[in-house]
Amino acid sequence: MEWLADLANVLKNFFISCCNLLIDTICIIVNTLLSILPKSPFHFTPISWGPLGDVVGVIMPVKDMVVHTTALTGCVLLYLAGRYLLRLIKMVG
Repeated sequence: MEWLADLANVLKNFFISCCNLLIDTICIIVNTLLSILPKSPFHFTPISWGPLGDVVGVIMPVKDMVVHTTALTGCVLLYLAGRYLLRLIKMVG
């Protein structure tokens, strides 16, 4: 019966090795995917708005925030204009 205990230990060690290999492989894949991404999607640069602008520009990416807000506002306005136009067409037709 000692050989059965040895077989159980061998199978347990094999299972643990397979699990470790799987975890290591997942870690390598995730690290590779994360290494492709930039360190930060924002560019923190000082703004030429005086001393307060320099501090605000370092803390918050104001330039990028303005660009994204403008794009979002344009999309919402385009949606509302299309919706209003479709309502007018429905009224006339």
